[in-house]
Amino acid sequence: MKPSLTLLMFGLICGSCNHKNESPHAAAMTFNRADAPAFREDEFSPWMTKAEQQVIYENTPTGRYFAYTEGRNLGGLNQYRHVLRPTPQEKYSEWAVFWGLSADDFYQLELKMLRTGYARERLQVFVDGQGVAFHQAVWLKARPDTPNAKPETATPKPK
Repeated sequence: MKPSLTLLMFGLICGSCNHKNESPHAAAMTFNRADAPAFREDEFSPWMTKAEQQVIYENTPTGRYFAYTEGRNLGGLNQYRHVLRPTPQEKYSEWAVFWGLSADDFYQLELKMLRTGYARERLQVFVDGQGVAFHQAVWLKARPDTPNAKPETATPKPK
């Protein structure tokens, strides 16, 4: 997917050129699966610190999951928000969400998740005032009894 990589690199470069980074959405880029539903603004939680979002995550009600999480840099403070939705238990057995990951941490985590049968559902990246990219992602693991049980891969299979 070269267009996505090009867009990501453009966003990272342009985001690092904005030294004040006062725009709440400066250089934020979102990558969703093609079949992923969109979210309405009224579904989002308020913006919060990384720690505040962690407390919310730890108290997520049974049967609900972080369907999306995103971050931004506002005046030098990294902030995060999320969307809670009912867990799609008919298709997925597990879910995982992470936010505020560096590029290296994201790579290591995604590799682990893909190897253990998860498929990335959503990815959002923003760049802070110093030009550092932070990744937010949601992964889902298909139920073993569904057609989606095999993890998706970005690497084409040999013919």
